[in-house]
Amino acid sequence: ECFGACYFGMAEYVFPIPLNRERTQCGIVSVSGYPAQAQTARQDTFTLLVYMCGADLESDAAHASGDLRELIEEAGLPAGGGVRVLVETGGSQSWALAGVSGEGNQRHLVTQDGLETVESGLGRRNMGAAETLADFIRYGISHYPADRYGLVLWDHGSGPLLGVCFDPLFDGDSLTLSELSQALSDGLPAGE
Repeated sequence: ECFGACYFGMAEYVFPIPLNRERTQCGIVSVSGYPAQAQTARQDTFTLLVYMCGADLESDAAHASGDLRELIEEAGLPAGGGVRVLVETGGSQSWALAGVSGEGNQRHLVTQDGLETVESGLGRRNMGAAETLADFIRYGISHYPADRYGLVLWDHGSGPLLGVCFDPLFDGDSLTLSELSQALSDGLPAGE
């Protein structure tokens, strides 16, 4: 059983996530930067899922786009595909980064050359809904299988009462802790 960390503002909440029933090792993901040592000596594969709700952080100050640029430029993704970073963008009417649309949610693969949009026909989806996160998790696991996974929830956080990923396009709806639990339960394969 692995443990994931949710960051709400300055507080960290740790909860169990059974990522792979046959392994007991966990990948450690830093929310302040890319996991530089994501691969073990055995060269395990690692898929990092970044659920990026732009909200006013993007529309007012382009912080999400800035973090995506930093991820592209500084990640140092190794050649050979041992580490993959998949990002779902949504929750903002406009994005400063070319290729990211405010017209609807998109999924992008971070490559050494930039963002590669892998799915753009999602329409506008509520980033504060458990089903949106669960669908992203299912998509990431099925399209980018790996030995280990990490999940980053990018946006405002307001503690255990109000949650994280406030989507201004859906009246500020957010993912509560119970919705996060539901999304993980629905998003992970049965038995995981």
